Amino acid sequence: MPPRTNKGTARPTPKKTPETATPEIDTPDTTSKKRKVDWATIDDKKPFGGFKLEAVKIRAPKKSSPSHKKQRTGKSSSVEYKEAPLDAEIVTKNPFSESELSETHYNVKPPLEWESTLRYRKFTISEAEFEVGQVIFVNITEDDNESKDVSQYAFARILEVRAGDASHVFLRVYYLYKPEELPEGRQPHHGDSELIASNHMDIIEAMTVVDRAEVVHWDENPENSEWPLRDQWFWRQTYDIEKPKAQQLSKLRQYCIDKAPCNPDEPLINCSSCAKWLHAHCLEEKAVEDAYEEQKVPARSRPAKNKKKGARRSSTGSAFTAHLTTYDTGQICLTVTDNRPGEEDNRWNVDVKCLLCQTLIEKAAKEIPPEEAQASSKGVDSVAATPAVPVPSSADEEDSVVGNDTDTDPTTEPPTSDAAAPPDPVPKAVPNGETTVEPSSA
Repeated sequence: MPPRTNKGTARPTPKKTPETATPEIDTPDTTSKKRKVDWATIDDKKPFGGFKLEAVKIRAPKKSSPSHKKQRTGKSSSVEYKEAPLDAEIVTKNPFSESELSETHYNVKPPLEWESTLRYRKFTISEAEFEVGQVIFVNITEDDNESKDVSQYAFARILEVRAGDASHVFLRVYYLYKPEELPEGRQPHHGDSELIASNHMDIIEAMTVVDRAEVVHWDENPENSEWPLRDQWFWRQTYDIEKPKAQQLSKLRQYCIDKAPCNPDEPLINCSSCAKWLHAHCLEEKAVEDAYEEQKVPARSRPAKNKKKGARRSSTGSAFTAHLTTYDTGQICLTVTDNRPGEEDNRWNVDVKCLLCQTLIEKAAKEIPPEEAQASSKGVDSVAATPAVPVPSSADEEDSVVGNDTDTDPTTEPPTSDAAAPPDPVPKAVPNGETTVEPSSA
């Protein structure tokens, strides 16, 4: 889903406050002494440079002697307290409940400015409202070119909203990587709209947000999960920066004779005899190999196999190509095309057999499918498949900001912003409106 346009300079004001009035933020008397940062003048000498994160190394708790253990008897929270990092300002548990990402520990720099901000649950840009737990498009460059493609933005999940005043609104986020951003790069099993959830944290300015991104979790279970649509952003894999490099990327399920993950942009075929799932491209490659054997074409003219696991063979210069077509009725059709000179129009269907147990899955169809219909449909060809699309859960309650949770005042009027909303590559008019930060109810 492309992001909306947030154009123009929004001139927001606090709720129930005239547009020409100066925004005022009421703070509780109990915290007024603590707040030493004047956000209204913080940029006078030099623009505030934002916040940086510093990872905190967690040391394993020391084993206590028996005498020490006796002294702690009856203190149920002492163990958890001792194990918690005393100098870490932010301890964040995994917000992606469908995964097993590690907890992260960070210090925020500069700490005084961070602790002087208030914590909120929602904020708005023009007429668009955003809140904790949502995934957003983020403009991470200073390039405001409207022709920028959607895929050039970063994806991030909002963990926390903080504001010093109307012009200083910050978001603590976890990034979702695109396959190209992984150390190994994009792999054959990655879908066109696939993302990878991570615990890579950052603190960004709210005005870098372009729009909401509709992202769902896919458990890649072909038997009881509906596959994401081709233009639906989704994630099924995680990247854990807290783990050793060899273990950072979570494992995916393996299928078929090549024991490789599946690409959701191509069909996965089920064998009812052995209950195994087969890649469409593996069935196509087997059909091509059989065609070379039947037509007695020399082996040296066959296309080289791609060394990447789960990748298709190159069809460039191949004497034969094959394509598997799936229909809404559940029927599948495997068609071979002869590309040799003088044989361009020669096409025929072949039986679909299991690559593992050799059982006949479907007999060769009598009718040749039209060439324009040979774009493999995305999904699973199985009558046992049950639609079920999991929705990412909101887990912002799991975040713990040490030493500042009590600063939030639910009655505080929301701060406002004079900053302009970032442009969007898709021309779609959005009326200029208020940009506000709404107080958190948590």
